[in-house]
Amino acid sequence: MQAIAKPYYLLISFVTFCTFNASAQVQINQSVSPTIGSRTLFISIDSAFYKPGNSGPNAVWNFTDIIRRDSTYLYYVDARKTPYSEYFKWANIAMTIDHQIFDYFKFDPSGYFAFGSMGIDGIGAQRKYSHLFHEEPMLQFPMSLGDSLLTQNQRISEYIGSFTNYQSMLTAVKADAYGTLILGKDTFYNTLRIHESAIYNDSFSNGQRSVKSKQIQEKYQWYCNGIQAPLLSLDQTIRVFRGDSTVIVSNSMSDSRDQSAFKNPFPVRLAFNQNENVYEISIDSIQEQLLRISIQCIGCQQVTDPKKIKKYSRTEKTKKENEPIVLYREVKNGANVLKLSEEEVSRNYEVGGMIDIILEGKMYYEVLHLLIP
Repeated sequence: MQAIAKPYYLLISFVTFCTFNASAQVQINQSVSPTIGSRTLFISIDSAFYKPGNSGPNAVWNFTDIIRRDSTYLYYVDARKTPYSEYFKWANIAMTIDHQIFDYFKFDPSGYFAFGSMGIDGIGAQRKYSHLFHEEPMLQFPMSLGDSLLTQNQRISEYIGSFTNYQSMLTAVKADAYGTLILGKDTFYNTLRIHESAIYNDSFSNGQRSVKSKQIQEKYQWYCNGIQAPLLSLDQTIRVFRGDSTVIVSNSMSDSRDQSAFKNPFPVRLAFNQNENVYEISIDSIQEQLLRISIQCIGCQQVTDPKKIKKYSRTEKTKKENEPIVLYREVKNGANVLKLSEEEVSRNYEVGGMIDIILEGKMYYEVLHLLIP
């Protein structure tokens, strides 16, 4: 998830997954990859528990007195069935908590890779876009004590007000310990700890002025074969700006009881179908009704080249920036898929705006957001 990303993570015993063998080397494999259509409950932990503990073989990490805070479900979905799949073509899985913002990844037999994040923060409708120049290795498969990765990468992000963040990254990932992890009442044997150290050099620019800052991140994550999320994550970031530093701690643990398929909790979902070049709205309706669909883009840049003006504008002179397209669709009781052409959704706009798709019906109102990066 975004450095990208993008948040998130009651455990019962998983001894069946982590068979006790304290003297043997521990090696994690592709079985830690999440399954599309599953979910994990992530529980935030009091920031005072940033205590990584010992490194090396046969370590014991005791977190019996851990303090839990808020919890959030993280859902794993097919990257190709999201609104922004065309921008992350090599990703095969996306992670989301609200079906508005997605973090894009690839899991294959060789490892776990990150690509970036994209979407709209539902609170305040804040745009979030982050794209890595190259895929970023997070883990390799298999991975054992002493195995390491060193990567250099760059990222461009557009989500901090009117500023664009250009970020250079130097990241070192190492399996630095294995052993027994105790979380509350649960004990996990044969866990492998991954230590990630990263330095981020940031340059924020709005075209007229730029601001430079630096971030130093230390993250520890514990993995166990057969469980599709890190059991525990301890993350500390030091931000340095003009000689002042700020320490930010983000700790979480996962509850992997709900790895089975889930009933989709999002009654309205938006996706882009690349094969048909259409946007699809999946909607579960409780009755037959006529929906009024209003599509508008607030703050978008208009196309001024007459050759690029699509059929939904009357003329270049009468075209209004916020004039919505209004469509009507009949929906039945139950599951429906409404298809909107790319022209109907994006029409005469260039990049830089946010599209609102407003669905109105009998006793029904829903707003979907779509980001144009």
